[in-house]
Amino acid sequence: MDRARYQPLRPVQRLADGGSALARDTLTGRMVLLAESDLSDLSSAQCADRINGLERLIGVRHPAIPTLLDYDVEGTHEWQVFSIGSAPRTLAEVVGGAPRPDGTVAAIVRGVLWGLHALDRCGLHHGRLHPQTILLTDGGRRLLLTLPLLHQPTRNRRIQAAVREHAVAYLAPELLSGHPATLASDIYAVGILIHSLIRGGDWLDAHRPVKPQFMRIIDGLELALPEAPELEGVMQHCLARRPADRPDPESLLRRLPARTTPRPKRHGGAAPPRRPPPPPATIAVAIAAAPPAPRRLPFDPRRPPPIDDAALRRLKQSIAEIPPLPEIWSRIEQVMADPAAGASHLAAEVEKDPVLTAHLLEVANSAAWAPRDRRPQTDVAMAIARLGMEVSYGLLLERVTPKLGGEARSDTAVRGVWLHAQAISLICRILSTELRGIDHRLAATLGLLHDIGKLIIIHQEPPEELERLRVRIACGMPELQAEYDQLGFTHIDAGMMLALHWRLPRAVQRLIALHHHPDGLHGSDYPGELQGCNMLIHLAHLLLQQLLPAGCWRGVWSASLRCRGDDLPPLLIRAGLHPEETEEIVQRITRELERLLLRFPDLIVDGC
Repeated sequence: MDRARYQPLRPVQRLADGGSALARDTLTGRMVLLAESDLSDLSSAQCADRINGLERLIGVRHPAIPTLLDYDVEGTHEWQVFSIGSAPRTLAEVVGGAPRPDGTVAAIVRGVLWGLHALDRCGLHHGRLHPQTILLTDGGRRLLLTLPLLHQPTRNRRIQAAVREHAVAYLAPELLSGHPATLASDIYAVGILIHSLIRGGDWLDAHRPVKPQFMRIIDGLELALPEAPELEGVMQHCLARRPADRPDPESLLRRLPARTTPRPKRHGGAAPPRRPPPPPATIAVAIAAAPPAPRRLPFDPRRPPPIDDAALRRLKQSIAEIPPLPEIWSRIEQVMADPAAGASHLAAEVEKDPVLTAHLLEVANSAAWAPRDRRPQTDVAMAIARLGMEVSYGLLLERVTPKLGGEARSDTAVRGVWLHAQAISLICRILSTELRGIDHRLAATLGLLHDIGKLIIIHQEPPEELERLRVRIACGMPELQAEYDQLGFTHIDAGMMLALHWRLPRAVQRLIALHHHPDGLHGSDYPGELQGCNMLIHLAHLLLQQLLPAGCWRGVWSASLRCRGDDLPPLLIRAGLHPEETEEIVQRITRELERLLLRFPDLIVDGC
């Protein structure tokens, strides 16, 4: 982590072990939250717990949790960098101790519960939930749970920190007895938060003083909210004495009262459109904006766990039911494998199939490709020349691939896979022309086929299983781990088997097996003939997740993120591409991507 890259602007939070500040990322120009913690009072075991917690936190992707972009530990100091919205302010600063109306309190608690649910799904808890660790950004429209306590302090350290943070009342009874923090202790803090927001922030501290000689809270205070009966029941359930009697976040979300105040209406009554972040100016910016690779992979593709026997039988049966690719596809592949072949050679094969001919002419004459005020193109060779050989190849593969899973069940999910595949392919095609030693047709082909195993998952899994998989990935779980935990196998396993079933080229088979390795394997460790293409596909993912970020398109895997590696920029420079000098290349990729998205309007979220 290059700390000099972040320019502090103003303090945001002050906590017992450090604090945070709003800072500017001088490389990307974006605002971030720069947090600093003092680890001098921690044991080596507690420091190790923090590192493990940070590794897990890197994977959390949720609207109520700021994304951990990077971290660094030096001596007894730890730095963390989080993504952040505009104008962050703590809840304590916004509320200022004044009572709040029921509708506002319910909205705040709803955001807090969603954040706790996301942390729990990743095996984390917050540990010090109170108004100083809750941020409101973007004019109060977004709530973030920040700076979770990633280690278990001793009982006295925990209470002393709470006293300094004016948050003693938020400590659950079991924490005062020396037990570790859990989700249940976070739920207790939610109950105190409800009471504090309804009655005012200082009321509890005045009625529950600390005995310095025992460092514990006086028990026996009865809390009631007769002025807010709907929230009173939720609060009392959160404040149950026994942790086992406290509800989970999902059940609390169902019990919260409905919104009592309508959201502001704009644009003729519609909700304001989503504003995606600006595209990266250079490839260097896109690499820097990606999350860092974890020191220990939660799912290591180099040493994958075995597939369960039942899952393997089901996978084999599903692939056996898929018909092989038609004979014309082998002839198309022969044309594409010939470096001397051009549009006329490919057209000669395509014209033998009226369905493929009609499909290529339809796309070539669409608004995305046809020049204005031109007559419709009826010559297949001219249509292929307009589209390009690699784009035509992708369109043909999409058309000859058998329908998987039934039209009604999987059309949107399948189209999401093809959108991602064609976007990666076009980025690889453009970047390969700038790199030495990489064949642009091979790069485009490998980019198109690297994720074909996801078609098998869509083919064999019911919609509810796909939705559960989507939620796991949206909550930040790496896609390979989410697939294995949910299904018992990954799209790499399915892709390898499908590639053998369809008799795809050996280079495609090897690329499918290796395409997730850049998240944890040094580039020089790849097989020599695939080193360039594999790193190119990984770079294409880093670019695409900035140009078309999660939340801007619909798909089972749309929220999946790739991590950056420190060896990527040197590899690019050795291949002849300097990441800092790529403004024109990124602009060209952006234009091509915008044209591709015109073919998938149903998958793009409004405003993106």
